[in-house]
Amino acid sequence: MKKKVLIVNFVSIFIFIICILVGNILGVSSTKIISDYPPITIDGQIRGLISNIGILLWSFTSIICLFSVNVKSKSAIRELLIAGAFGSGLFAILDKLDLHQYLQKYSYTFIFISTFYFIFLLRKQIKKIDNKFLIISLIFLSSSVLVDFLVQETVYLKSTTFLRILEEFFKFIGISNWIFFWLKVSKQNLINE
Repeated sequence: MKKKVLIVNFVSIFIFIICILVGNILGVSSTKIISDYPPITIDGQIRGLISNIGILLWSFTSIICLFSVNVKSKSAIRELLIAGAFGSGLFAILDKLDLHQYLQKYSYTFIFISTFYFIFLLRKQIKKIDNKFLIISLIFLSSSVLVDFLVQETVYLKSTTFLRILEEFFKFIGISNWIFFWLKVSKQNLINE
């Protein structure tokens, strides 16, 4: 299991770094590569690439959970899969619309309350699954929120570009671990009678 965790995180870090390096080679700044909205310009093909990959991972996670629930509707972890589908779909929408930038306090309050609710109510189902990926995911996603909060609250920091890259890096690693946790949940759902 530790080997899988290392592989997932290595591949995530590798993809993140490659996206930034390729963009820089093409003359696109790191800030533009991690930005949320790709405008229609010359650099529009790579601008927002990392953010859009993250949104696709959220969406894929939601689809995987829905597929697993529909293939096997009677399961001991059905509620967990439904929560994963709903939560991942919602995170995809929040991320795509960049609502956390405009409604930061409301978005983050909702995310923290729903995450606590999810973990508390479904803790018995979560314990049935090897949850290393979930723990790593929550650590990185929380770190991303913390860095984003620092960037928003401390506008005068000289290193905001570094902090924005760090925020997206943490979010990307968190989302990568998130999808692998839900793949494990879905696999367990499909193979257990």
